[in-house]
Amino acid sequence: MSDQGTDKEGRLVEKKAGEEAEKKAEKKAEKQADAVVVNHLPATVMLHTPSSTPKAEECYDKNAYLSRVISSVESKDSMLLKINSFVLQLGSVLKETFGPTTTLSLYGSTVYGCATVDSDLDITFCIGDQDMGLETKRKLLKRLSKVLRQRLQCQCLAILRCRVPLIKLEDKNTNIKADLSTGNAAPIPQARLLQRYSNMDSRFRQLAILVKHWSRTRGINDGANLMNSYCYCLLVLHFCQTIQPPILPILDCNKPIHGNVLKLSSRDQLLQDSKFQGRREWVSENVQTLSELLGKFFKYYAEDFDWNEEVISGTNAKPLLKSAVEWGEEQGQVICIQDLSNPQMNCARNVRDFGLEKIVKEFQRGDMVMNSTQIGDLFIPSKGKKK
Repeated sequence: MSDQGTDKEGRLVEKKAGEEAEKKAEKKAEKQADAVVVNHLPATVMLHTPSSTPKAEECYDKNAYLSRVISSVESKDSMLLKINSFVLQLGSVLKETFGPTTTLSLYGSTVYGCATVDSDLDITFCIGDQDMGLETKRKLLKRLSKVLRQRLQCQCLAILRCRVPLIKLEDKNTNIKADLSTGNAAPIPQARLLQRYSNMDSRFRQLAILVKHWSRTRGINDGANLMNSYCYCLLVLHFCQTIQPPILPILDCNKPIHGNVLKLSSRDQLLQDSKFQGRREWVSENVQTLSELLGKFFKYYAEDFDWNEEVISGTNAKPLLKSAVEWGEEQGQVICIQDLSNPQMNCARNVRDFGLEKIVKEFQRGDMVMNSTQIGDLFIPSKGKKK
């Protein structure tokens, strides 16, 4: 090759090397610029929530995100007004059917302010002072289901062969779903007590709604062989009583609470009754935020609480031992959660070993998520769970 050709080839090589060096320098400068921008962002701006999570647009603050989740899933005031009207109508039909001494009572999450958009309404009625046996209740509810189907024009399904016979009601016009039983007075004082706790500190209600929504999206809210929403509410109550300083005090569960029967005398009575009124009877010294408390909630049940040996109780400042509780007959003890009004009843008696393992794994996952920046992952539906 001639000297002229060699010089030309050398110049091309040098030119190409120079271009590659310029490109590397530009990329390095871009990375440095990005690093400067990222390092100057507030820590909360670094949070990211996946698009698959309900309401999970890009999230800049954990507390703001959790507040949006609550707002999206909690039962709205407009629905409470519809429920109030539905219950008044139902009460009128019951009085016409069974006489003027018939009283209607509500219990469950709607009463203590923790209802979500997919919550069922829990209702029970009594006819005077009648104390009916199980077979009498079944016959009465079977008869009533036919009456309600005609008078309320709603779907009625009588489920009679169970411990608490009931009628499942569904009003397609208002999307109200209700479980109607008779003579089932035991849950009413519990609902009133939880309502009182909700009025003491709003963080209890907020945590209960978030945990209820989380347990449903993760597929661990099932009263048949796991834990139902009431159990998870008691888990939140126990946590709020044991954390230091406590969010909530320990009230006397055996002390009668005024107004065990919820009397709906106007179209907005339920709306007013489910909200805080009057002077607050308790002020917690705990000033932790909602996200801080939710993180500690998951850590407590993922690491600190001994599911194999301890009992969740709303009447003690620390867990009880399973061996120290005198349980009633046929009370499974894989997970033990004392009922608020009947300490010998285990609210989680249906849970089996495989259910405990699944629940604990979800608490461990929740603890991991709350310690990351991917808070939106908390509410991603589990595999096999419909979104």
